[in-house]
Parts: sequence; C-alpha cells; structure tokens
Amino acid sequence: MEFEYDYEEEDPADYYEYDYADLSQEIGFLEDDEEWVEENEQEGNGEGGLSDLTAAELLEFCVWPTLSSTAPHLTALLLWVLIFTLATRSVRVPACVSHALSCISGCGLAWQVFGWRSLYLGGQVVAGCLSVAVVSLLSKLRVSVMQRAWPWLITLLCLAYLLVCELWWVEATVWHSIRGAQMIILMKILSFAHDTFSTSTSNDGDKKSLPESPQVKQSSPIVQDDHSVDDTEQVCVAAADANLSLWCSVGHGVEFCGYLLHPGSLVFGPWCSVDTYRQILQPMSWNLAWLLKVFGNLFLSCTCLIASTCLAAWLVPASSARWSLAYRDALSFRLSHYFVCHMSEASALLGGLHVGPVARAHHIELPRSMLSVVTYWNVPMHTFLKKYVFMRVRGAVGVWCAVLCTYSTSAVIHGLNGQLCLVLLSLAVYTHAEHRLRLKLASAFSACVLARPCGLSCTHLNKGYSVSSLTINTLMGALCMWHLAYLGVMFDSGPDSVSGYSVGHTLAKWANLGYASHWVVLATYVFTSLV
Repeated sequence: MEFEYDYEEEDPADYYEYDYADLSQEIGFLEDDEEWVEENEQEGNGEGGLSDLTAAELLEFCVWPTLSSTAPHLTALLLWVLIFTLATRSVRVPACVSHALSCISGCGLAWQVFGWRSLYLGGQVVAGCLSVAVVSLLSKLRVSVMQRAWPWLITLLCLAYLLVCELWWVEATVWHSIRGAQMIILMKILSFAHDTFSTSTSNDGDKKSLPESPQVKQSSPIVQDDHSVDDTEQVCVAAADANLSLWCSVGHGVEFCGYLLHPGSLVFGPWCSVDTYRQILQPMSWNLAWLLKVFGNLFLSCTCLIASTCLAAWLVPASSARWSLAYRDALSFRLSHYFVCHMSEASALLGGLHVGPVARAHHIELPRSMLSVVTYWNVPMHTFLKKYVFMRVRGAVGVWCAVLCTYSTSAVIHGLNGQLCLVLLSLAVYTHAEHRLRLKLASAFSACVLARPCGLSCTHLNKGYSVSSLTINTLMGALCMWHLAYLGVMFDSGPDSVSGYSVGHTLAKWANLGYASHWVVLATYVFTSLV
C-alpha cells in the first residue's frame, strides 16, 4: 500500500516534461551569445574558455550581450501581456470582449516572437477548435455510449496533428523552435476536453457524474433531490447541456480560443486550467504584493539566465575533471529551466493568472529524494499529468501501467524525442530503486527516511531530526544530486540542439561517464533484493 501511495503522488514523467532547458534557444533568444561562448571556449583565451576572463571582461563580453539580445524578446512578451491586462482589467468589459482581446493579443505576440512559424501554432488551435466543435455537435445527440469517447476523440485528433507535423510535415529545426508553445496549447486543449466532456462512473457502477459547473449548481434543483436513477440521468443531461453552452455561449468558442492563446502563458507557459484562465473576468487586485511578485520573478529569471549562460562556464573551467564538467552542464541546464519558469510565472501574474510557483529550485538543487525533483520540477505539469493521465488510468490498469501511460503521454507530447525518452525511462528506474532502498532503510532503522517526510501519524522511533534520519537523508540527497548531474549532462547547447539531440548523443555522454549512475542503480536493485 505504501508503494502504491508513493506512485500515486509521483508522476515520473514530470522530471523533464516540458523542455524548458533549451526553450530560450528554441525561440532564438541567445543564439548569438551562445555562438560567441562556444567560439571562446574552443578558440579563445586558452583551455579555460570563459574562466580565463576577468569579471569586467565577463560582464562586457557575456553578461551584457546576453541581456541585450534577450531584452527585446522579453520586452515584447511583457508589453503584449500588459496591454491585454490594461485593456481588460483596468475597465469593466464584457466577457466576450476579454476573450477576444486575449485571442488577438496572443496572436500578435506569437507572430512577433515566432514569425511565420506561428502558423503551425494556429494549425494546432484550429485542430482543437474543430474537434471540440464536432464533439459539441455530437453531444446534442445525447448518445450515452459515446460520452466516454468524446474527450479521447479530441485527444486523438490533436495528437494526430502534432505527430504529423513532428514526423513528416515540418522541418526539424522549425518544429523544435515552436515545440514549447505547441505543447502548452495541446495540454490546454486536452484538459479542456476532459474537464468539459468527460463522464465518470461511480463505484456502484450505475450512477454517473460530470464535472460540476457553476451553471448546474445555480440553476438545477435536481442536485438537491434524492439520488434516484431518473434524477441522475437528468443531472447528466443538465451538465451536458451546461458544458455545451459553455462552448457555444461566448461567441462560438471565443472563450476557448482566448484560453488557448492567452498571452501570459503562450510562449513560456505555464499550463493552466480553464477555470484558472477565467480569473481574467474577475476584478484585478492592483496592489504592491502583486507588483513585487512580478518584478521579483523577472529579477530571478534574469539572474538564472546570466548564471546559466555565463557564470557556470566561468566558475568551472573547460579543463576541469569530467564529473565537474558534467555537474556544470547539468547545472546550466537547470538554471535555464529556472529562467523560463520564473519568466512564465511573471508573465502569468502580469496577465492576471494566479498559478503559484512553477518550479521550486531548493527542492531540486538540495533534494530529499528523486521524488521531490519529480514533483517540484514543474508543478503545473505535475498537476496536468497526475490529473489527466495517471489518476484516470490508475484504477483501470493498475499503478505500473498507469506509470507507463504517464511516461508515454509525456513522450508523445514532447514529440517522441529519443533523448528525452531515455531520461524518462532512467528516471522511472531511479525512483523505483530509491523507493525500495528507502523502505528497507526505514524498516531497518525505524527512521523517517522515506521519499516524503513523515506526517503527524509517524510511528518511527527515530524522527526526522534524529541523527540517524538526518545522516541517511543527507547521504541520499547527495546521491540524488549526483544522479541529476549524470542525467542532465546531455542537455548542452551544442550545434545540434537547434533540431534536438539523438539517442546516440545521449548514450555517448553517458558512456563518457562510464554509465556510473546506472551501475549504482543496478547495485541498489541487487542490494534491496538480497536484503
């Protein structure tokens, strides 16, 4: 039961679910700076690369060019979001106008950032709108047999568009440059479809429930009556009608388009549910705390960008030992991830979306376990995969098949990237091996050393702050940091990153480190099997 509980919360696919690492490269923010850095490391001042520069030279030749080349793109993003917020929240406007302005500003932002490549994003939006419209029309038939299939039909149609573009239609470098935004749009379509059209069967098998909506709560007195079969059918019909009106009432899907193209979450994310998006219809809270959050995230974002692009290579010379270089490259990867996470949180807040922290760096840089990395790497993505993939299939196929489905979904959303699939598969094995080891250690020492901190009902003799618990958790945390350096070493900014790395690149990087991390995990499996 404990093992099952752990995997209910941990969605292993969340670790590298959204390719935040190279998103700044994908939309062309830092291409000139990275070319300069690469030339400097190979041809510049000795073998040390950036580490041979003084602080003043680093500021002149790396920090300032990085900020100056990034500033126009980030300024455009923030200006479009700010214009949308001022137009919809500073004065009271009808809901349909707010959704239309969200759609228009999102289109303008996409064109300014991606150029003609944004047409492929438009294709995904059109595919989502057409599929939702078709399902909405079909829902008028009220065919109970079809109700379960409606959200999955939308899922298949949108995934088909994604895979056709990925594998046949679009050039690899072009698709790689818009993949992040494409993922966000796809996730919004899928979450909207499942929240709006899905039905679920209760434990007794003869009562059905639909996602609650404000329209049903306010206008349907049936909910307050006895739960007879007839009343249940009426509730289903009322909820289906409410969901259908949700799609058709606001300008034939303008709300849906505004949700998909909201400028605050279009370029960098994060994913948000349609209920979160509807916060734009509420009065804006213009206060100092909100302003400090926006500017605080902007500052942290720029700091992580500078640290990823300049400071990591400056502090760790290119002539360092291979494991030092591995940690440097993995740290640079994670810092670029934090850059995008903080920027996405800032743009979402500026656009009126209160999504909470997107990533929590302290749980990743100083992890208690691999589970904390999985959970806090990207909190919105963790929520999406858990709610719409893992929990929906877990009851039908079991924990392990649900984990496999979660990984498969993440891989498909990412575009069937071989490098990413290897990392996800490795992470599944790592989390399972660590779980087994921590269970053995917790039982042997009666200590709070499980993947999650124990709750108030803990029965261990050695609590979390005991010497044995602190020692074991510290050692396991250090091992997690070592694993992270190994897993993240292949996410560099080499010339092939513009089109995505192959499986061979990943295996070559790991082979250079002797597959040490995988050998340790194998030894962990053997140890936990014998003890």
